This record gives sequence, C-alpha cells and structure tokens, in this order.
Amino acid sequence: MNITGLEFVADVADALLNKDGYRLSRCLSLKSDYVPSEALCTEATTNKTMLNTLKAPYNEIIYHYLCSAYHINMNDVVGAFYSHTTCVSLFSKEFAIQKDNWLLPVMVNLIRDSRLLSFAAYDMVKSKNLSLSDKLLERAAELIMHFFRICATDTRTELEKSKRWGLLHIINQLFRIYFKMNNIKLCHALVRPMELSAIKDEYTKAQLVTYKYFRGRMHLFENDYKAARSSLDYAFWNCHPESFHNKRSILVYLVPVNMLLGRFPRTELLYEFQLCFFSDISYSVKCGDLRLLEAALSKNQRYFIETGILLILERLKMLAHRNLIKRLASIMGGYQLDLTRFLHVFHYLGETEIDLDELKFIVATLISNGYIKAYISDAHNKLVISKNKPFPDFANIL
Repeated sequence: MNITGLEFVADVADALLNKDGYRLSRCLSLKSDYVPSEALCTEATTNKTMLNTLKAPYNEIIYHYLCSAYHINMNDVVGAFYSHTTCVSLFSKEFAIQKDNWLLPVMVNLIRDSRLLSFAAYDMVKSKNLSLSDKLLERAAELIMHFFRICATDTRTELEKSKRWGLLHIINQLFRIYFKMNNIKLCHALVRPMELSAIKDEYTKAQLVTYKYFRGRMHLFENDYKAARSSLDYAFWNCHPESFHNKRSILVYLVPVNMLLGRFPRTELLYEFQLCFFSDISYSVKCGDLRLLEAALSKNQRYFIETGILLILERLKMLAHRNLIKRLASIMGGYQLDLTRFLHVFHYLGETEIDLDELKFIVATLISNGYIKAYISDAHNKLVISKNKPFPDFANIL
C-alpha cells in the first residue's frame, strides 16, 4: 500500500487522539501495509521534522519504528532489531504510566516483532559471532521482561482495564526466546504468576494452547511425564484443526511421552502428520525388537537431538527390554526363568557386547523401576517372577 508520510502521521495522530489501540498497533506493526513502502520509511527517516506534530514520546517511538522498517527494506535485519529495540524501550515507559490498558494491542505487536527480529538476527549472525547472537536474544528477553513486570504487578480491581490481560502473550514470547537460548530454567519464574492469575482460564484459546505446549516441554525436561502428557494433550486437542504445522509440532513431543506411558500411536496418525520416523520406534518397543529400535534411533538421531527428544526416546529402551522379557516369559512358561537363555536372545538381537552380569543389571533396573515384579536368584541365574501380574500396566509405573 502506497501512503505518504503525512498520511501515515495523520493516521497515528488520529489513533492517539481516540485512544484506538488496535489502529495504533496496525501502524506500529512490522506486518502492516506500511512496511513494504520504502518511500515512506525513507521520507520519515530523512525528514524527522514531519513527526513533530506527534506528542512526545510518540514522535520518537514512531521514528525508531520507521528506522527499523527502513533497515528491513535494506535487508539489514540486525540494524532493524536495534532500531526496533529503541522503539520498544521508549514505548515501555509510556505503557507503564498509562492508567488503563488501551495500549495492550500495541504492546502485543511490538513484543512479537521484537522476538521475531531477534530470531532473524540471531540466525544471520550465529555462524560468524556466537556471542553477539546470544546477546541479541538476551536483549529481546530483557525488553519483554519489562512488560512482564508491568502486567504482573497491575493490581487494579477493574479487570476490563487491567494490563494483566497481556500477561500470557508476554509469557509465551519469553518461552519461545528461552527455549531458543536453551535456557529452560528461566521459564520457571514465569509460571507462578500465570498459575495464580484469577483470569488464567479466560485468555484466548490460541494463547492457552501455546502456553500448554511449552509447559508440556518443560515437564518433559523435568521428567514429569504424566504432567507433560496432560499439558500436551490439551495443546493438541484444542489446537486449531487446520493448523497442521502446530499440531505436528505438539505431536513431536506428545508421541514420545505417550509411548513412555504405554500409549502407542496409530500408524494412520503418524502418516497424517508426517511423523513416520516414530513408526519403527513404536513397533520395536512394543515387540521388544532391540535391533530395530537401535536402527530407528540412529537413523534420525540428528533430528531427535535438534528437537531435544533423544534422551526421552533412549528411555524407551527400558520398555523394549521389559516387553522382550515379557514375551520370553510367555514363551518359556513358569515363574523361574533361565537368564542364560535370555542372554542368547539379547545377543541374537544385536546386544552382543553384554554379558550375564550386565544382563542381570538390566533386569535389576527394570525391577527397581517397577517394570517387573520379580527378583533375581544369583546362585541359579534365574529370574523369579511374581505369580500376580509380574508385568504391571504402564500407567501404574511412572
């Protein structure tokens, strides 16, 4: 959309006069119709006096916003980030002194754009200057955290005018940055204000889905698999049905945690969301096929490392061992099972490096974790299993 500088300034001035936060947010969004206009950016940045009709600090806020847009048009993402940082910093001071929340839509756009610019700048410079790329993310998080403090400490009783309505959007943006920084421990400080909020269930469905997605990933990091499944289940079933990418992203974490808890995915689901690499893993764990499991993990190891699920999938080896022993126990019959016969099967399935002592250690680990109700008779190299449900249901284990 072609628009002159004077028309743009008039639009901003009218939004300010009427306290129209949504209109002003459109003017200050890097996704708005104004951004592609290189002429507008050039006109405003070379003739700063045209912005003097706007009251302070909005004249400076708009100036630095247009500088950021100018850098984007020049393909200078790092320069765009730093100009936008100044814009956001100036706006945060104005946002803090406002007595109501009419500026919330502007805040939402500004901190989203700040996060997106920091990611784009990070990706551009990380191969050349890793320390600078980390500082870009840290600076974006620092700016957004300022808004977090403002919104979290807004104690006004009139909910419709409260800045707390912006809290969850801020938390979700910070989650994204902290996960990008691989510094998940910083996320914990954000959770308590949200969980104690009187309006925590009244945010938009999209915001709650994002929040639950990251909470699920946090629970996985803490090895709290049932809580992880609960959060990720909510995120998946409440995600927009046409949002293929988001639903697939959720399943990347939900499928492994479900397998750990004994709920294996349908093949149709894996094919629908292009997650076929889980198919061999699921089948091998259910059947106790150690050779197939190792091959499936090795084949996609790089992707599993990048998504942070490799260690979770490695834990499935314990379930594969449990299921293999369960199958062997069914074939051999009785309650006193010869461990030397188990060892021959383990060797056949590719575990050639383990000896009888190591096999006993594997079995002892399964027993201590509750996967098998049994004990080992060292003197006779026997596994003596319980006569009452020697292989408990997964739901009763973790």
